[in-house]
Amino acid sequence: MDTPEIEALFQQRTPASEVAESTRFRTLRTGSYMLTPESAEFQLASDKSPWPGRQIVRIRAQATELGQAKGRVFFDAAPESRRDDAGELDRPAKLWRQIINVYGMSDKTDGDVYTALTTQKWPFLGYVTEAFRKPEGGWMSARTEADRKEFTEAGYEPQNFVQNISKVK
Repeated sequence: MDTPEIEALFQQRTPASEVAESTRFRTLRTGSYMLTPESAEFQLASDKSPWPGRQIVRIRAQATELGQAKGRVFFDAAPESRRDDAGELDRPAKLWRQIINVYGMSDKTDGDVYTALTTQKWPFLGYVTEAFRKPEGGWMSARTEADRKEFTEAGYEPQNFVQNISKVK
């Protein structure tokens, strides 16, 4: 077998787009997944968060579909009640209350719920969406694989959002 000449490496360059592709954060496709908490940390939301300085529980969960691991999601849930402009609970408040319902802990303290998240790690169903942040601001949702490819090639940043949590059936 012939040995290649090392000088050839100095004449080629790996495309930047391929380097970016290889290090891009992997996201889940929009859909329902079994989510099993792996960790939960009580913290203040960062300045980059939509809720800077808010007390949140940052949850990391393993996502599975039909018994097969698909990836991980990170999401925020908040014991503190806040409402959006329409008067609805905002997403972190809604997710926290859905966890209380799923775990059957409506008569327990928020500390008890937090302990269950960190020690019991009971699974629940989660509806996860995948959205793409445009460089100029705003979000796009991929409805097809062609959309997803177009947004990725355009350099839009993908991100997952846990929208709802419900009991495992």
